[in-house]
Amino acid sequence: MTDPWPWPTDLPVDRARRIANSLLAQLAQADPDETARNIAAAHRLGETWLGSTLVAYDNDQAITTRQAAELLCVSEGVIRLWACTPHPTRPGQMLLARAGRRGRAQTYIVRALLDASFEVGQARVRRLSA
Repeated sequence: MTDPWPWPTDLPVDRARRIANSLLAQLAQADPDETARNIAAAHRLGETWLGSTLVAYDNDQAITTRQAAELLCVSEGVIRLWACTPHPTRPGQMLLARAGRRGRAQTYIVRALLDASFEVGQARVRRLSA
């Protein structure tokens, strides 16, 4: 039987976070103030992923390292590491290409970020199934 989960590279914790944020969004419609208090309490306890808002970017848009980290729920260090890591299937290319700069901030194209995240997830699946 195949797994119907739409994001096959998600770990159980990723699944739980997606479900929790989805349910939280529904609850926020009923009582936004109480929802905000609960999110703030979770954040004070270090669970900063709870209540993260979805940010819509165009696939071809350049975003900063900080925005990229927030979009993919990883640290800025992970984004920088991907930019210095050779691509696993494309010799001579990096896992994540840098797009340029916005002031002092490094930028990356959203599509490239999503592709890099996918490649990292695929590598995780390969390791776990080996």
